[in-house]
Amino acid sequence: MLEEAEYLLFGCEALQWKIAKNSPKLYKLKSHKYLSFINPLYVNYEELNDRHFFSDSSEKNDFYFVTTNVIVFKVEKGINLKPQDLSDYFDKIILSVREVSKQTTFKPKCSSIHGLKNLNLEISNCNKINGIAYMREYIYSTLITMEMFFEADNKVAKGIKTPIYTEILVDGLEDLLNEKYRKAILYSAMAMEIALATKLDEDYKSKVNEKNYIINSVITKDGRVEKDYLYEHLTNMNSFKILLRERSLYVWNKSIATDKQILYEAAMRLYTTRNKIAHLGRPDNLNKQINIDKKGANEAFEIAKNVFEWLGICEFKHVSISDKFIDY
Repeated sequence: MLEEAEYLLFGCEALQWKIAKNSPKLYKLKSHKYLSFINPLYVNYEELNDRHFFSDSSEKNDFYFVTTNVIVFKVEKGINLKPQDLSDYFDKIILSVREVSKQTTFKPKCSSIHGLKNLNLEISNCNKINGIAYMREYIYSTLITMEMFFEADNKVAKGIKTPIYTEILVDGLEDLLNEKYRKAILYSAMAMEIALATKLDEDYKSKVNEKNYIINSVITKDGRVEKDYLYEHLTNMNSFKILLRERSLYVWNKSIATDKQILYEAAMRLYTTRNKIAHLGRPDNLNKQINIDKKGANEAFEIAKNVFEWLGICEFKHVSISDKFIDY
């Protein structure tokens, strides 16, 4: 019975962690008043039929590298929590972990819930790896840290929604890794366009009273309203090229076209490819478009990532999509 349990184990396969040795044993969640997160280092994974290991590389000897199939929480005594409510909560926080870390190799969904009355919380006997161990660079770049978990918890607690452009690019990253290259390219292009339009609108609205935009006062049937016909015109033209150039210049006095010509050309190539895929199912001119293959999907992701960074969105900066194996 869950109401008698002091510890709750949520099934979620193959989360990969990088945890500092001095990380706290327990962390009181901000997003759930009755639960505390238990540091994966303090769970006996041999008893839970899980894997637990760390690298003996002197360069990174202050960290443990852990793969878990469960996340464990301590629950306050006497609290009766319903399985469906727990599952709904877990799905929220594990999705937040995915979006913060950008690790897409696990399914952000609760597969099972187990209640335990007792659990011995001591640092597990980790198996040292003799010699050199290797990990794919993407996995290494997106290993979940305790700080990432804290950030994910804080976002859920405050009801902070992940921007749609971030969600889309994370989905595109997942498709890239799963070799669904057509979808990966489409999502990269969508994320890039939505991020640009969203940031422009946000900055325009925040600066409309302090910048010398051309505002006209117009009398309508609903009364007097203020109109910026130039910005409305630039927006309603629904042109990606204008989004990259004139609309950006109007709001920011700069644009990718003037700041980074090579990135501008790459963004146009990605957007043109997106249109061809949407209408023809494939590109029709590989000299001006991106091919639907691994190389093309990698290129599309990097273009979107670079556009994000130009916009000041640096949350993908740590992500490497390299196929290389690195020692750790």
